[in-house]
Amino acid sequence: MTSTDLHSCQNVISIADEPHHHLIIDNEWVRAYAVEIPPHERTLCHLHGTPYLMYVAGEAEIHNLPRDSAAETQHFSPDHCGFAPAGLEHVVENIGAATFRNMIFEVLPATGKLHRPGLGLAHIAGVTVSPLYSGHEICAQLIQLSSGSQVQVTGPAIVSSPYESAVELISPHGGKRKLERFRQMEFVAAGETGLLRCEWGGPARALVVTLGCQ
Repeated sequence: MTSTDLHSCQNVISIADEPHHHLIIDNEWVRAYAVEIPPHERTLCHLHGTPYLMYVAGEAEIHNLPRDSAAETQHFSPDHCGFAPAGLEHVVENIGAATFRNMIFEVLPATGKLHRPGLGLAHIAGVTVSPLYSGHEICAQLIQLSSGSQVQVTGPAIVSSPYESAVELISPHGGKRKLERFRQMEFVAAGETGLLRCEWGGPARALVVTLGCQ
């Protein structure tokens, strides 16, 4: 790590105060961020104070500059998904040609009290499910919907459209909500069922992150 990199981590801020991290959902179970780092920009040095799941939308190449260890170059393939423990303090520099877009889902202590239902989507016509990560308190699946297809999503879950496909989420309490931008996420509460559907040509992709223990 160069002296410049060391200097960049002398002052550590919380992830909520880092300007590239946009807080979209904040409740007692999860905090969800949409992260966008343009090419050749770097974040401020920030702390991941809570265990988190990270999902990467699109191919990316970054320099990861931890505060207390050597810098490393990391390449991400589209739909990379991984879990990390709390405690990382670092700067992220985007050395790729496209904006580095990822989503951070912080798992809060109350998440362990939730029950996570199975999605059960494997045999629905027009719907393809790609499991990305399955852990003790959180899992993630990428759902592809053909034109006119639909599927139920049971909470507690977060639904988003990381590739800005136009999808619609309908639920009893939230009504009808259209997801078509990277920073749009919707929370489906525990015990609530939402209908996720594609009616604009397709195929469309949506990310479903489900919370709680099975």
